[in-house]
Amino acid sequence: MMTASLPHVLVVLHVFYKDQIPWFLKKLSHINHCHWDLAVTGPDFQEEDKQQILAFKPDTRFIATDNVGYDVWPFIQVVQQTDLSPYDFIVKLHTKGLVDGYDFRYNHYHIKAMRWRDSLVDALLESNCRWRRVLHIFKHEKEAGMVCSRKLIILSDTMPEDNELLDDEMARLGIQCEDRHFCAGTMFAIRPQVLEPILRRSLKKEDFQSANASHSGGTLAHVYERVFCLVVRACGYKMRPTGNWLSYHWLEFYYQCIAPVLLWLFEINRDVVEGSYDGPKYIRLFGIKFYL
Repeated sequence: MMTASLPHVLVVLHVFYKDQIPWFLKKLSHINHCHWDLAVTGPDFQEEDKQQILAFKPDTRFIATDNVGYDVWPFIQVVQQTDLSPYDFIVKLHTKGLVDGYDFRYNHYHIKAMRWRDSLVDALLESNCRWRRVLHIFKHEKEAGMVCSRKLIILSDTMPEDNELLDDEMARLGIQCEDRHFCAGTMFAIRPQVLEPILRRSLKKEDFQSANASHSGGTLAHVYERVFCLVVRACGYKMRPTGNWLSYHWLEFYYQCIAPVLLWLFEINRDVVEGSYDGPKYIRLFGIKFYL
């Protein structure tokens, strides 16, 4: 679709946590060298929230959505209601309600609290340069169907939505994909033609369960967190990771080969007691423990 003219991009931002609006506007300010439209979804928009965004981009389109399907159903709702033919690719973003105390380890990356949101967004919008890199990928790498954070590409294999629920939905969509890696967090840039199987499915709000406070899995929204990525490969495209230059394979080498040697040389830690690090504190020097 891309021509010698500037590319045309649709950005869909789901806003549930209104206090994050200024942070996202700062990230969106890195969009350059393209024509772009902004669609903002969310429940209960206050006038001051709209004015913040309109002051940044006056032609923003607001779509009121119920608190159903997390950020997934609002995104599907927008693409269902939008003529996607003018767009070279679509960017999906959303606020994320992580607080101190959330602690994730994905692909050996240690991600705490809002770093999960930041890693997802910065893979696309960390800087003007990063955004130009995304434009370059979609223009010159014809096999690239999705761009997302390399830190958050994980294997779908441990949650309820990873097996029967996912298989059932893929059967409804009429797609097959053996590679079950996906972008955990559902922020990405994607070619619109990849979404055609999802659009043919004609999903409705009633298909999605309401969000719940525990953020537990097993809902259709969690299934589609996987589907968005699997449908890329099912349509003959590839996921294109961006972000931190240090790849998963180098990190795996570090944690398997280098880190144990460093810990043997010197370590300050506690013994594991009943599955947690709350035992006696020690210092390890050249493999010998000295308890404190």
